Amino acid sequence: MAQRTAYTFFQRVRGFLELMRPLEWDKTIFAMIIALLIVFYVYSAAVSLGVFFAGVVSVILLWSGLYTLNDYTDRECDALHKSKYVRPIPSKRVSPSEALLFSIGLVFISLLIAFFLGNALFFGCLIVMFLNQLAYTLKPLRLKERKVFDIISGAFINPIFRYLAGFFLFVSFARVESMGFAILPVLFILGIQVGSYLTYRFSSREHDEKMKMKSTVMEINQRQAKFFSRVLLCIAAFSMIGMFLNYGTFKLASLGFVPFEYILAIVPGIVLLPFARQILRSPSKATAPENYKSFYAFFHVESYLMILVGLLVFVFFA
Repeated sequence: MAQRTAYTFFQRVRGFLELMRPLEWDKTIFAMIIALLIVFYVYSAAVSLGVFFAGVVSVILLWSGLYTLNDYTDRECDALHKSKYVRPIPSKRVSPSEALLFSIGLVFISLLIAFFLGNALFFGCLIVMFLNQLAYTLKPLRLKERKVFDIISGAFINPIFRYLAGFFLFVSFARVESMGFAILPVLFILGIQVGSYLTYRFSSREHDEKMKMKSTVMEINQRQAKFFSRVLLCIAAFSMIGMFLNYGTFKLASLGFVPFEYILAIVPGIVLLPFARQILRSPSKATAPENYKSFYAFFHVESYLMILVGLLVFVFFA
């Protein structure tokens, strides 16, 4: 107790903020903005930026609560991890009981906002993400330690329902049935999320082995991890190109499309290419303790720059 109370008030507040993982909010914002573009351009839906903002806040708070819950359940493992031992709970800036209450509070506020939005499909997307993350994090299932299921739960289901949360804010099932469901934006998001998730998880392979976790990365070698990551990232790249080509040709709703102006949003991501190549070559080196913070921050800052440019294009050209 004495060690924990040695931290200042501001250090403890920063600990709670770190539990929310604001840098990782980009995954939610990115997926929901892609959904916003698709419902606006493909489905010609009337969008409200106020409703969209409330929806984004709701999903962000949900995930902040779930990230906190993940840190709560992993606190003992994180204390032994080469990079994660500095997280708020292992470092004792936040006690486990405080973190658990904080997690519950964030999830409650998230669902309250979703309830007042009065959109059953949006609310349902949040419930699916909530239940999936409980299965991913908590025993007896704890899917993050089960091969194949860790990828399905952590990298497939979550990105899809982040996207669907933004999508169903403005589009009904009836509209989808009449026009079809745009598949390219989903492949784009999945390619990025699954490809990067696999690389991230493989960087912790040594830790998983030490903790005797039966995760997917324990069943594959680094060469296989690189191959699958590259294939998935290529799928994302071709899906993005396909959305632009579809806009210039057939404009098929079942594929999805975005105007050429959004090529501008890709420009900040070009800076990532040499860095991404380094990560794919050696995931363990990229996220080693001496490189972890710079890797983590740089990747997410670049993602936020792409989001910002995309929003500016939407505001000035939509």
